[in-house]
Amino acid sequence: MLPEQLSNIFRARQKSYKMVLILSIIEAYKETQVAHASLDQIAQKFLKYYQHQSNEGNIVDSPPEQKASGWNEFSLGQTKTLLKTPIEALSSVLHFNQVDQSLTFANADWFNEDTLTDLQNYALQELNNYNEKLKLNSVLHSREELTSDKEPNPVTLTVKEQLEQVKSYIHHKGFLYPDGLMENFYLSLKSKPFVILAGVSGTGKTKLVKLFAEALGATMDNGQFTLIPVRPDWSDPSDLLGYKDLAGVFRPGRLTEVLVEALKPENKDKPYFICLDEMNLARVEYYFSDILSVMETQEWNGDRIITSPLIGSESLREEDRPMYGGVSLPDNVYVIGTVNMDETTHPFSKKVLDRANTIEFNYINLQQYPDYDEEEGFSSSGANNLFLRSDYLQLSDVYSTYQELVHSTTDKLVRINNILEEIHSHVGFRIRDSICFYMVYNQRFDLMPIDKAFDGQLLQKILPRIQGSSLSVKRVLLQLMQEALGKSIPIKDLLDDASELYGKYGRKQQDVDVKYPQSARKIAFMLRRLEEDGFTSYWLS
Repeated sequence: MLPEQLSNIFRARQKSYKMVLILSIIEAYKETQVAHASLDQIAQKFLKYYQHQSNEGNIVDSPPEQKASGWNEFSLGQTKTLLKTPIEALSSVLHFNQVDQSLTFANADWFNEDTLTDLQNYALQELNNYNEKLKLNSVLHSREELTSDKEPNPVTLTVKEQLEQVKSYIHHKGFLYPDGLMENFYLSLKSKPFVILAGVSGTGKTKLVKLFAEALGATMDNGQFTLIPVRPDWSDPSDLLGYKDLAGVFRPGRLTEVLVEALKPENKDKPYFICLDEMNLARVEYYFSDILSVMETQEWNGDRIITSPLIGSESLREEDRPMYGGVSLPDNVYVIGTVNMDETTHPFSKKVLDRANTIEFNYINLQQYPDYDEEEGFSSSGANNLFLRSDYLQLSDVYSTYQELVHSTTDKLVRINNILEEIHSHVGFRIRDSICFYMVYNQRFDLMPIDKAFDGQLLQKILPRIQGSSLSVKRVLLQLMQEALGKSIPIKDLLDDASELYGKYGRKQQDVDVKYPQSARKIAFMLRRLEEDGFTSYWLS
């Protein structure tokens, strides 16, 4: 029986590359009995499989069109570049040594005859099933009977390279965002498909969502990007999901219309973005509660993540059931809310904050200008949903492979939780898991230094929970400032007057020795507001 970590490694697949890669590693080990195989050796076996199948007249995945017209024209160097994608996708079970360019399984215990045999059989079965489907699709294409979209081209770029393309697209559109924002936004969506963008009006929150979606091929024209302005009078989920009229006919809301489209089999590989504009004009808990609850029911069903239904079939007329009965939240839908915090809006409850990363747009550099010297005609490129979809739903999905990172992250959260308990703002397992997933994705895709990534999570998942006017709140903020600075401060003295802290650390430019600079700046703002106004919260108003 396969170990749990290996039992579902082909659950999310776009091409056959992962199966052939695993088979190549097993074949190399059986030949040499050496656990570490060189990338050259693996690439040769990988390329040999596709060349042999092509020469035999069997239908297999084609190489990237822009590189070669067939596998016999594909070079070993191109194969090594192509292997970056499946190696990265299997990083939870494989270890790639950059220094000596070698590949091995993450757990040495897997190099035993029983496990290798079971894994080989699993890979062969998945590969045969995939190739049979490919063959069937080819036949249907020849008969002009296939109505769904063609298989998307294989993604040969790393996540880091894809994000660079996204940033380049947005830059060419004349918009500039702070360094690290795009990586943070991506990691937040990857960890949980619900993100809140907060900040003063005019900072480009809605534009970021639209441009990010466009860069991945999701536009209003193709229906993959939807902007839903929230109205102040929304008081229940019917405004988003729909309602039954006096005749009992179900009238779908805008969200339901998008979900129905995203749930179609032919659209399962396309990401769909829903932007709830000014989502806190109405109380979020009133109209969004059903969606928040359903988000917590995510579970694997084959290679898809499914949830409980948002709309029960039993509540609908028989005529409406085929279309709307059992509509759920599919794994290719991403909800982003934009919020302004002023006297016309409502605050967020912890139920909402627990389920989202809150990214703030308040530190603005007006001296950023678009660069018109770049080449014109930069276009967006479509992305498969696997680029954004979560790979982990439970901490057990990452624990065995990233045990050290999970432990170090949890140790930091335990220290922070001990501080937050004084004001009953400590976090639970949901936030722990979400932060651990964020940190794992960051390390896996090599996007940011570890302290910068944790700084973002402290800022986005912990600090929004803190508000109040008591001395306890101030003490908690000072203790958190000590964590953010990474050094001791005289907390007892600062309880009377903390002005030296917000004077020194409230600016964007800070001392280089600050461990978590973004969080330190926000805590300094919150301390200043507490001393000047007698009340503080995360939100600007």
